[in-house]
Amino acid sequence: MPDKIVRFLDISCYRNFKGWITDKNNLNPVFVASFKHPNENKAIDMYGKIYPLDFTDRSLFNEIVGYLIANALEIPQPKYACIALIPTQDIAENDNIGFSDSVLGKKFFDNEFYPIFCTSKIDKSETAFEYHTRSKKLIDELAKWSHIGDTIAMDNTIAHVDRHMGNLLRTGKAKYHVIDNDMLVCKYDTYGYGWLTSDLDVDKKYKNQLFDIAKDLMPQKEFVKIRSSMIHECHKHSNAIASINNEVNNWMNSIYSSNSSDYIEFLDFLNKRADNAFEQVTSRVELLI
Repeated sequence: MPDKIVRFLDISCYRNFKGWITDKNNLNPVFVASFKHPNENKAIDMYGKIYPLDFTDRSLFNEIVGYLIANALEIPQPKYACIALIPTQDIAENDNIGFSDSVLGKKFFDNEFYPIFCTSKIDKSETAFEYHTRSKKLIDELAKWSHIGDTIAMDNTIAHVDRHMGNLLRTGKAKYHVIDNDMLVCKYDTYGYGWLTSDLDVDKKYKNQLFDIAKDLMPQKEFVKIRSSMIHECHKHSNAIASINNEVNNWMNSIYSSNSSDYIEFLDFLNKRADNAFEQVTSRVELLI
């Protein structure tokens, strides 16, 4: 049996805390920590994101699904994604942002160990330079990214409603990695709750922020190319999602066994949207074929 794409790292893989990326006001705080990954000889730095473990919060599941689909479609993203157990005491000793005062922090520190979602840290030296989000120069460059069309098409199928430009990590000239898949189907409210099964509509045109940026702000000739790429790439979705079903089911049984019916319904929703991806994309781009 092949190794999982999203690996589980037990507490023995944790090395040390490196520093916070966000402050306590972020709904789901992010930090950098070092881990021993089974595919690497030396410990590596990873971004860790803390999510609630409430059965109504879908963040962790969404992250797993989004990473697996992007991997199946060969869309650039961090090299590794993991669910890692970390010692909460080590975070407490480095809590200089007041995380313990937040609602999530109180739940987090009630546990000796806590599972978090991790992705490989990309060296800042690879990002070349930073643009102000939505600057014309950045948007014009993004239009030339070779994966812009397939990323928009993927987001259309998985109902990613929060892929704004801040969820693209620039790794060089016209090169980007996709990150952050925690908001599928709907955005979270103040309490962090995600989709309900009643929100799952196979035929709905969910918000697609990158498509709106391409349509409204990118040069018309580039947008025409992007539309064509979306239509071409969506034919891969059915096989891509079928290829991840086993791993998603394994994670569902590991994490969500007590309310797996919701996640089984979500997986069925994804498979049906993938099977209908061509019709959905052509409808969104208002193209009759």
